[in-house]
Amino acid sequence: TENSDIDQCGFPRHIYCVQQPDIVQQRIRVFVTSDRYDGNFANYIDRNGISWTGLAAIDALCEDYAASANLNRPDTIGWKAWASDTTTAMKDRYPHYELPFIRLADDVQIANGWTDLTDGALEAPINRDERGAHINEKVWTHTRFDGSIQTANNLDACADWTSNSPEDKAWRGDTTLNDAGWTSSDIKSCFDKSRIYCFEMIQTN
Repeated sequence: TENSDIDQCGFPRHIYCVQQPDIVQQRIRVFVTSDRYDGNFANYIDRNGISWTGLAAIDALCEDYAASANLNRPDTIGWKAWASDTTTAMKDRYPHYELPFIRLADDVQIANGWTDLTDGALEAPINRDERGAHINEKVWTHTRFDGSIQTANNLDACADWTSNSPEDKAWRGDTTLNDAGWTSSDIKSCFDKSRIYCFEMIQTN
């Protein structure tokens, strides 16, 4: 590139051409679990033998699904369940990434960032599980579209996710919907079984 020789500008010479790599924007992946659970997460034992309770247990569940499906990438730092209890809102325990959120398996964008994710409508429903299968079912959330606690009807979120009693109830979302019902569609007894939404957390550039 230098110190070879000096030439007159009238002589034709070759040119070095260097390709510029594409800039790949980071994206947040989301999925719904392939299995159903009742509302009791009082003593969930993760794949490392550690016991978790309540919201922490549901998060550990998502971590286990992601690990089992080999979803973790170099920039993945963990997974959170899209869920709230009676005192802790999803929006207060998950980073507000202004990056695209995409559906696992088919890479369909569901939102272009946290603001878009929590405005009451998704671009597409979250209806693929960790293996890519299409899921049309209900999901435990107890969370409003904006990430806050769903307080309507004064429910106890399955006793803060520690009860499967028919008397305890929580709000559920619906994987077939992309309006606010994706996260807050109906109320169900905690004895019933539903799925879980899992959201990736990443190390941002």
